[in-house]
Amino acid sequence: MQCKYAVVGGSCAYLLANAIKATGVEVAAAAAKNWRVTAIGVKAMAKKVGEMLGQVSPETVIFYCLDETLFCGVREEGVVFPKVDTTGRLHLQGAAKVLSKESQYEVFLELLPLLMSVGTRTIILVMPFKRWVTAKCCNSAEHLTNFEAAEWSQTLAGKLEEATKNFKSFLFTKNIRNSMVVNPDLAVKDLPRLSVWGEDPVTPSEPYFKKLAAYIMAKGEKTSKKRPQDASEASSSNNKKPRQHQPQLNTADQHLHHSGSSSRGGHGGQWLQRGGRGRGYHHRGYYNSGGHF
Repeated sequence: MQCKYAVVGGSCAYLLANAIKATGVEVAAAAAKNWRVTAIGVKAMAKKVGEMLGQVSPETVIFYCLDETLFCGVREEGVVFPKVDTTGRLHLQGAAKVLSKESQYEVFLELLPLLMSVGTRTIILVMPFKRWVTAKCCNSAEHLTNFEAAEWSQTLAGKLEEATKNFKSFLFTKNIRNSMVVNPDLAVKDLPRLSVWGEDPVTPSEPYFKKLAAYIMAKGEKTSKKRPQDASEASSSNNKKPRQHQPQLNTADQHLHHSGSSSRGGHGGQWLQRGGRGRGYHHRGYYNSGGHF
């Protein structure tokens, strides 16, 4: 069955798919709440994406999946990722940071098999949006210890823009040309801050996703007119070395990439027909809107 878009990733992927659907455009989604890029998570999600692509044939695949991976916390004991409490709220221990370029490259290599699994379709990679800029995750003194510091709030936008450029470069070095990388900050720059964030300092509001959907669809129309990359060319490019020296894992991020056994990264989601209540997912389970909404 033909559709215009498919969206892959975590919570934001599902919400973005809903916003696209609201415009009257056919869309499919494979999304798992709090999904994170790890070797195990990517393998599981690739299987679900394969099942989805066996049912629908999107022209463009949107990956909105780096939010739970590029943000981390730094403590004396090492680097930690955000965790969900029993109420579903996301918490971050230590000082918040965006992964270094070296570690971003490691994340990209983990994600690459999932990107390649969609074949010659147009790929749109959506970068993370700013989070914890209006409020901390909680009142704990051990969480987001640099929230009040200018180095977090005032430099976050710049760091995410740098990450956007990095991932553009990563895609180029792997010769994935029929693709684009979107920085959400550019899509919603005219939205008042209070209309972007509600009580949750992590998940943006409906106006954010509405604006982002319109922005991505406009960009996608331009990208989809480019010549699709030949599948054999894409496959062979995986063995090519980047033009730049391949980054080594930053010592500050040494604990980021392990076996992928984290409960947050090990879930690939379920590929189900959309249904249920609210946003369509359960707090501790998976959700997926496979096929058409």
